[in-house]
Amino acid sequence: MYISEQEICRWGQTNPCKRNYIKGKKIASVEHIMKSGELNGINNNDEVRFVAFCMQTSHLKNKPHEINCSVSCDGKILSMVCTCKAGLGEKCKHIFGTLFYCTLID
Repeated sequence: MYISEQEICRWGQTNPCKRNYIKGKKIASVEHIMKSGELNGINNNDEVRFVAFCMQTSHLKNKPHEINCSVSCDGKILSMVCTCKAGLGEKCKHIFGTLFYCTLID
């Protein structure tokens, strides 16, 4: 599964000048995503579900944010949810950081 930056921008209705894009890139580049992996037994032929954990940038000693992701096998983002307050709207910097992290590991 590969998620393109073009798909990230399309799904997130963002561009390289917007705050969530910039902050998400920074989170991915400074390695605040601690762990990411597929959820066993939940995947089907059309969808991959995975979870990632992101350090809280303002409270580094607190529990990390949990990001739950669903992406189609052709790289289309289906849903993203983060445990942070902004993540309820699916467009927080932790979600973008996770998506950019995925582009770095593929």
